Amino acid sequence: MKWFLVALCIIWVNSLDLEDNEDQLGDGLPELYDGDMLLTPEQKRILSLDGKDLWRVAHRNFAQRWPNKIVPYVYGAGPIDGLTKDENKKVREAMRYIESKTCVKFRPRQGQRDHLIIMKGRPGCWANVGRARFAKVNLNGPWCLTRGPIVHELVHVLGFGHAHQAPNRDDYIDIKWENVKDSEKSHLTKLSSKDWTMLSLPYDYDSLMHYRPNAHSANGKDTIVPKKPRVPEKRGSGTLSELDILRINRYYDCPPVEEKH
Repeated sequence: MKWFLVALCIIWVNSLDLEDNEDQLGDGLPELYDGDMLLTPEQKRILSLDGKDLWRVAHRNFAQRWPNKIVPYVYGAGPIDGLTKDENKKVREAMRYIESKTCVKFRPRQGQRDHLIIMKGRPGCWANVGRARFAKVNLNGPWCLTRGPIVHELVHVLGFGHAHQAPNRDDYIDIKWENVKDSEKSHLTKLSSKDWTMLSLPYDYDSLMHYRPNAHSANGKDTIVPKKPRVPEKRGSGTLSELDILRINRYYDCPPVEEKH
């Protein structure tokens, strides 16, 4: 979980790259939470219980796990929602990558009520959080169909929110509110410990579910700043961190594969 210093600037290297692509994330769709999460009516209801911008993410009954560790999926059909053969291949490669690191499997739907629809409908890249009757991963934009964003959205579907909203983040990062767009300040809200559990794992700077330093910036300056410079975890672009892998496996009760990575 690491950082490095280059030209006197702290660079986040393996988190979700928003620097040149934030406009593709959800393309400003107002119903999305924190840029790319599509909440169900029940999730919105839970979010409003505290009268604050808090929501019960995975592990606290906010998002449901997929039964038997299997995510049934279909591809969107037709000229609007359909992906090309090459795009389908990229999605399947991202699924295989997650499968190679965890016990979760993605399988073509065989009549299951709750299933995932992978589509290219409305603009941007976004997804539902956790299991739902018609859970969606939307990938409409060139950046959306690269490995990092595809894996990021699939992890949302597995039931996970964003790492930088963890309840203990104030021990690790500072949010520079003066640099955040007024309309997007709620996206950087810290979540309550009663709504989010860390699964006995430490804060993860390197998570693929952690936004880069300039996320939601109004002026190009950093909005998410680590309290201490760190050496980044060495891994390929668009890959899960070591803690991402542990977190998914613990949530899906598959400790035997925790050493798979």
